[in-house]
Amino acid sequence: MNYGYERILMPGAGFMYDTTIALARMAIDGFFERFSKVKIIASHGGGYLPFVNGRIDMFFGVETLAKFDIPKLPSEYFSHIYYDAIVYDPAALQLVIDIAGPEKVMFGTDLPMPADVSKLFALIDARPTDEAAAIRGDNAARVFGL
Repeated sequence: MNYGYERILMPGAGFMYDTTIALARMAIDGFFERFSKVKIIASHGGGYLPFVNGRIDMFFGVETLAKFDIPKLPSEYFSHIYYDAIVYDPAALQLVIDIAGPEKVMFGTDLPMPADVSKLFALIDARPTDEAAAIRGDNAARVFGL
């Protein structure tokens, strides 16, 4: 019997998982070392990266089953990624800002997916004025040279 769980769980949680695994693998595989000038903008606030940032570092440092040839902890690469602010929660937005700084966070929406753009703006506008202006557009203008 199909209850439609995937219609909520895939966009609500699954996309975040995919983003997290992709970015973490890029970090430990050396992608960011090889392509240090590439600008990456992580959707959905970087998935679960802001939440598991320290955990990935910890396992990277103690794991004995696999060694990866990168000179930095994964979190150091995560701090160079740009993130969108599509997180729908003030604490989640704070975690994104904590790993990359407000200068690496940009406004985004889930449109045409169900989205509440006014809620996303309210979330950003609750930040200090300079951060809100940066996230609402100044960061994107700088990154894209507009």
